[in-house]
Amino acid sequence: MQIEQLTKLVNNRDQKEIEKSLYELGYENASKNKKYRGFPIAQIVKGAEQSTEWTQSADGKHEYKGSIFTGVDGAEDVEFLILQINQINKKKDMSIPFQMHIYFKAEAKKSL
Repeated sequence: MQIEQLTKLVNNRDQKEIEKSLYELGYENASKNKKYRGFPIAQIVKGAEQSTEWTQSADGKHEYKGSIFTGVDGAEDVEFLILQINQINKKKDMSIPFQMHIYFKAEAKKSL
């Protein structure tokens, strides 16, 4: 996935629609996959990263940020996507980490 496409998805401003789009594009939730369920997040975030800006949800209660990670040691042929969700506390004027979802997609092998 290109960062422009992820930015467009995150700008949708609705978590269910973002996730639906990711599934349609062939991404799987890592927590539901036996191979990647326990894959270390510290290893994922050491890969090459591209991230979107934070985008507030339509209802103003959450904000979303997407990050793409490639070239991850131990999963070189996999593209990881992390969707971070923060909860907005308007009274305290702050954004608090709320959820994080990790998705993956195996990339097609490139032949020479």
